[in-house]
Amino acid sequence: MGKRGNSEGSIYYRTKRQRWCATISLDGGKRRSVFGATRKEVADKLAVALREQRQGLSQLSNQLTLEKYLDGWLKDTIAPGRRACTHLLHSSAIRLHINPIIGKTPLAKLTPQHPETSDGTARERSRRQAHPPHPRLPVGGADSGSQMESAHT
Repeated sequence: MGKRGNSEGSIYYRTKRQRWCATISLDGGKRRSVFGATRKEVADKLAVALREQRQGLSQLSNQLTLEKYLDGWLKDTIAPGRRACTHLLHSSAIRLHINPIIGKTPLAKLTPQHPETSDGTARERSRRQAHPPHPRLPVGGADSGSQMESAHT
């Protein structure tokens, strides 16, 4: 088997760990390593990592959460080209409905089914934060008018 070319990654056996390892070079001089029990397993993981790199997917997306991504999207995409009310609408929806339920989820682990399979209590908490109970005013009766007048004086 011949030598691999540049940007093709490398596969080797690490005797101390008794595992196969594959590494690829990322932008900025960083490297990403994947490990496996067999050479074939590592070669498959390397092929996936190289495909993601060619498609422009972030290799560090395991660290990037949906909350951080949406904050950057609001700041870089929505704020410069849209009216202030549009920015407020989007930021409120994200803050009240998306972040409490799935904001801490890494982008790499996010699936289309994720919001439906999330914890129901988180969804209920989000709904309560979005629509807090309003104070009830007395309805009808002679006492209700006097209470209203005393509240305004």
